[in-house]
Amino acid sequence: MIYGHGGDTYKYGRGIIDFSANINPLGMPETVIRAARDADAGVYPDPKSRRLRSAIAGVTGVSSDDIICGNGAAALMFTLAAALRPKLTLIPEPAFSEYERAVKSVGSEVAYYAEDSGAAGAITGKTELVFICSPNNPTGYLIDRSSIRAAVERAAEFGAAVVVDECFNDFLDEPERYSVSGLTAEYKNLIVLRSFTKMYAMPGLRLGYMLCSDRGLIERMYSERQPWEISAPAEAAGTAACFAAEHAARTRAYIHTEREYIKRGFDRLGIRYMEPSANFIMFYHRPGLKEKLLKKNILIRSCSDFRGLGADCYRAAVRLHEENIMLIKALEELNG
Repeated sequence: MIYGHGGDTYKYGRGIIDFSANINPLGMPETVIRAARDADAGVYPDPKSRRLRSAIAGVTGVSSDDIICGNGAAALMFTLAAALRPKLTLIPEPAFSEYERAVKSVGSEVAYYAEDSGAAGAITGKTELVFICSPNNPTGYLIDRSSIRAAVERAAEFGAAVVVDECFNDFLDEPERYSVSGLTAEYKNLIVLRSFTKMYAMPGLRLGYMLCSDRGLIERMYSERQPWEISAPAEAAGTAACFAAEHAARTRAYIHTEREYIKRGFDRLGIRYMEPSANFIMFYHRPGLKEKLLKKNILIRSCSDFRGLGADCYRAAVRLHEENIMLIKALEELNG
């Protein structure tokens, strides 16, 4: 299998500074670490993650019956695809590759739309599933709620479902301004996808969730997946994370400051970039930059495998200040 994502530090050994994976540089909250460590792995985990869903409901204001948890956001995409089996799926360009892999695994055809033109205008009577990503990975492009609402309403006319991927929403300066999680009760065809991976720095525990008021769809998703998909440590960690609001707020402030630092560095070096909104920046540089930075023990994400992007596109996570200094210094040396 070709691994088309960031975070593959195993390939390069120790000593690599990983800018390729967009994980919270402040790490996992201590309360989350303790919860995962103290979880009882001697019994089967709850197949419906009731305690975790209750905690998520408390944070989101969504009924626990409208929540399904999974072994990471990517796994939920595959489960959803298996439950819906859409004949035609609409996907933004560029976008996270697992959208396409998930729906193609059940034989769906795929059509694409430009992220900045909006999904609503691309939806037709043949569309059965639509993906929207806000903020977009890898560009950081933000979509306002009115545009998403328009797409959801247009899709509802044709009986199509809309997935809004909000996995990076937690890193926005104003996450509530852009989240549509509060609209799921109003629109049964709206599905909001979220993850614990990024904000709570727990990619190895694999945990995500979906919000959807179509309970029949949620039941079909349960029937399509394995019964004990979420481990006891993962459920315990996610439950604890729901009570770590202070960690999230501190992270947002830190990311904002460091994002501005990287932007100033790029501006000084004449490096063109997409205006960032979350904890990563997509930028443009000469082809071969990833390999040159690897020689300096810095790993960035080449975006050449994203549909619509070329070999001059890269993505770098916002990391700790001393590491961000090293990135700018390395780029300065290469530019010189």
